[in-house]
Formats: sequence, structure tokens, C-alpha cells
Amino acid sequence: MVNPSPSFHAYSRPLRTSETHPIHVDFLTPEATGLSGQIGMTLAPGKCNHGMAYRWIRDLDQDLARLQQVYGVNVLVTLLEAHEMPQLQIAGLLHEVERYGMRSRWFPIPDFSTPPSLPEFAGLVHDILTLAGQGETVVIHCKAGLGRSGLVAASCLVALGHNYKEAFLQVRRVRPGTIETPIQEAYVESFANFWKVDSLS
Repeated sequence: MVNPSPSFHAYSRPLRTSETHPIHVDFLTPEATGLSGQIGMTLAPGKCNHGMAYRWIRDLDQDLARLQQVYGVNVLVTLLEAHEMPQLQIAGLLHEVERYGMRSRWFPIPDFSTPPSLPEFAGLVHDILTLAGQGETVVIHCKAGLGRSGLVAASCLVALGHNYKEAFLQVRRVRPGTIETPIQEAYVESFANFWKVDSLS
């Protein structure tokens, strides 16, 4: 029996586009954040790639327009590394976000991994909470909107006073599958300790 080629497997996966599956944002609940604004998670707008389960051919313009018009996004936080954007065929993402009237914040984190600097990461969390506290809608995305995005969202809840384990539950309740690796879970626990010490200093 001849094994199918990798390309056969890739093209046999279900196709998902901006039309068949409009971009969707999962928001942390107001009860969890206590903020006047919103913090949400989504996948990479406009991404085109062969994922493990699906073949993605999305349209960047359609996705960004929907984020702005349907969800009222003010700030889009991009966690992709520089090399990932051209790989996903969204090399101009950061510029295009601004063209749609949203502000862009780029904080690259390696896929399936964690931020290299706790102090810099704490600065990102502080900025997200400040914006959401001012009533703005902040949406976080990585490639799938799961691992890195969940890490950031859970850390925001930790900074708001949640136990890190409760933060995992809250984030996974609104977006199942988030925070994909043990190293990401451990990082949120480390962040909780760092944030506590930093806030007391």
C-alpha cells in the first residue's frame, strides 16, 4: 500500500476561510476582570497555513474589518514572532491594523513557549489592564489564539488578583484549549510570584 504524500494529507484537511468561519473573539467575563473594558483572544487575522486540523485560507482585510466593526476592537496585541507573519502570509499585519483604525501592540513570544523577560512581560500585562480599565477593548492573538494568547490572558487575571489556577480555569472556560504546554502553565505561576513581589516593592 502506498502512503499518501504529506501534500495529500494537508489538502485533505477541512478548509476554513474568513467567509466559512468569520473571525471570532472570546472575551474574559466582566465578572472575572471587573474592568469597564474588555480583554479577548482570537486567532491570527488573515492567516493562511496548513494547521494540524484545518487548512486555513483567511482574508486579512475581512478579518480586521470584522474585529473593528463587530467587536469594536481598539487595540490588537500581536504575539507572533517576526518570521511567523510572512509564513502565515500576513507580513503587513501590523501596518494593516492601524489602517483599520485600531492600534497595534507587538510583543513577540516563541510558539509553544514563554516570554524571555518577566519584567518586560509584566509591562505588557500592565498596559493591557490600563487600556481595558479605561474602557477600551483589547484583543490578544497568536497563531491559533490558544497557547500564547491564553498565557497573556491568564496573566492579566493573575495581575487582577486571581490565583493562577483559577486564572487557568477562567481562561479555558471562555476559550477551551488555551495555555497549551506545561512550560506556559509554569510561567504564569512564576509571573504570579513576580507580580506579587513587584507590586510590594
